[in-house]
Amino acid sequence: MKRVLVVVGKSLGINAPFMAYLERKVLEELGEVDARFYLDRAERDLFLRLEEIVEEFHEIVIASDEGYHLVSKIISTLTEDNLELKEGQLIPSRAEAFGQGSYLVTYGHRRINVVQVHIGTQLPKISLSRPRERISFFLVDAQKPKYRELLTELESLYSLSINRTSFIEGLEWCSVDDFLHEQQGALTKALAFGFEGKILFGEDFSKIVVDALIKNHQKVTTIESCTGGLIASEITKHAGVSSIFDGGVVSYANEVKQMFGVQASTLAEYGAVSLQTVHEMLDGILKTMGADMAMAVSGIAGPTGGTPTKPVGTVYVGAKSRDGDTLIEKLSLHGDRNYIQQSSMLWAFKLLVKSNPKNFFNFSLKSLDN
Repeated sequence: MKRVLVVVGKSLGINAPFMAYLERKVLEELGEVDARFYLDRAERDLFLRLEEIVEEFHEIVIASDEGYHLVSKIISTLTEDNLELKEGQLIPSRAEAFGQGSYLVTYGHRRINVVQVHIGTQLPKISLSRPRERISFFLVDAQKPKYRELLTELESLYSLSINRTSFIEGLEWCSVDDFLHEQQGALTKALAFGFEGKILFGEDFSKIVVDALIKNHQKVTTIESCTGGLIASEITKHAGVSSIFDGGVVSYANEVKQMFGVQASTLAEYGAVSLQTVHEMLDGILKTMGADMAMAVSGIAGPTGGTPTKPVGTVYVGAKSRDGDTLIEKLSLHGDRNYIQQSSMLWAFKLLVKSNPKNFFNFSLKSLDN
């Protein structure tokens, strides 16, 4: 089942914030897409381009602004249909699941959802949805051969394929599709037992962490240098976090680090990018904010600022739990500035989970039945 997102409208394709919003909503419904196309509604071969896409893919979301009516006319022609006025809009007469600014067309084995979008406004409903069951989960520090073997055994036992990718060292995201509905309960329990203390079910790692913090009434705080507030932003992108997140600090300057517990002598002897500094950042921010858990990071995200002893990509990231452990890792990351920042953020969340596992790996068989 091949899925595609098609954007018709030059102003849409170049608007990165709105495109990120659109893609999030499409992925929420489809789970994933296999390709993305960005087309100009004024291009002469728009009809042919859309025809090729419709022929190649099975589930198609076409988003357009001023080109919405033109796209509707093309889809009507491709599906050998006529346009008809429904709910104040001209759409193919055989359109289903239609509402203001959105409709669904079934064409053979293909489903085409055309939506009218406007930058700065709420998107209409995406009528397509994933047609199959899915189990998604993260594995934390499950690199031992026995865990690889267990995944292979489950694939063989249930006649399925487990998709997997490594986000950072020791944090692997997996998904299972195309299994029978009646297999879901047994498969989920097999995963939970086999990866006890290693598995977190869900598709968004930070959401899993935040939901667990909310459930366990654990407040968290952050103090960040090279990530510039990215960790705090990842927390606050989820709803309901006001109950567990009072705030965090971006501490680029050494003077700001000192305001939150880092000693001048530590900075002078070890430098801002050091285990000792991150340790004191964690202690200081926990004391200042009165939180239960904290994440801290200090490093060199580049592209400049590296030294022979601390090259670009050197990052110290840590997490601390009042009722658990203090964990700090020295990382040697590679990539551009944004990738190093994103990787550092994921490491912070991973270490937060490991600093107090009982807050996160506490699901039960009863919860899996719900």
